[in-house]
Amino acid sequence: SDSGLNWKSLDANFNNPEHSILNYSNGILYSQFCYSSDIQFTKDKGLTWSLLPKTNQYFGGFTTISNGNIYLEYDSNVMLSNDNGENWKKLIINGDTTIRSIVSDRKKSIMATSDVNVYISLDGGQIWKHVISPPRTVDSKLFTFSDSTLILIYRGHSSNNTLFISKDLGLHWDLLPFDFDYLGAFTLLSDNCLIFSGTNQNDYGTFVSFDKLKSYSKVSSKTFETIIEDKNENLYGFDYLVVCETSKDKGKTWKNMTVGLPLVNQKDYYELTSAMEIDEDGYLYLAYRNYPVFRTINPVTSLSEQNSSSINISLHSTIVD
Repeated sequence: SDSGLNWKSLDANFNNPEHSILNYSNGILYSQFCYSSDIQFTKDKGLTWSLLPKTNQYFGGFTTISNGNIYLEYDSNVMLSNDNGENWKKLIINGDTTIRSIVSDRKKSIMATSDVNVYISLDGGQIWKHVISPPRTVDSKLFTFSDSTLILIYRGHSSNNTLFISKDLGLHWDLLPFDFDYLGAFTLLSDNCLIFSGTNQNDYGTFVSFDKLKSYSKVSSKTFETIIEDKNENLYGFDYLVVCETSKDKGKTWKNMTVGLPLVNQKDYYELTSAMEIDEDGYLYLAYRNYPVFRTINPVTSLSEQNSSSINISLHSTIVD
């Protein structure tokens, strides 16, 4: 019997740097490595990979949105490509040529910071508005709710996490009181529920909020570094001690998904997983330390409850070192 997913490796000896980011956008999966500035992409669900062309080798930040735009942050500007890196141009907003950083919700909402101003776009960068009362920083994660509310989270060093909220489509921002010293996973689900992992003086675990963090309730004592959702509202997560788990009840119970994975060194078990992603067709991807990207052979969203424990995972070893 198998207590999770049945993983299969096509090339257990293929060695890659650790993936720090998996990012799926507009039919393309991007992978960024921890210890280099290379970004690789695949358009065929991991079968073949190519290097993303860039204007300069070293960059500070990498952002995508759902219309296919890619943004790279450099020391002096932000570069934009709408053709998967074939052509790049400097991002200029309302005549401002000093754009330095950018953050998105990976859909249509984008915030950009220049030497003097902060701008926001809710339509994928077509129309930009000046933020009248900006948050202290936009070097962070952005979440857009179905109404006019946006939440921005700044992840500082160690326990320094600061949250901001806007109730007028991003024009004015206020500090959002939040009593967690540490935040791991922080995800806006499809039903406008926030799920997050964290610790405070009194408790730790995974929590949900249905009212934009005015209140929250604990659903599990487990904590996760990342939680993502598929189109059937199933959740997938990993943490330093958890390679990959899934939940079908909004985080209350979790099921192990590691059977068959090549655990090369049990002493390093805590740092095996570095990123996960799911594409629009329901294929689950897992970036696994010192190996290429794993992908489910079948979409996880097509599997019924009774056979979900027999998903095969294929290791695609054609990514370029």
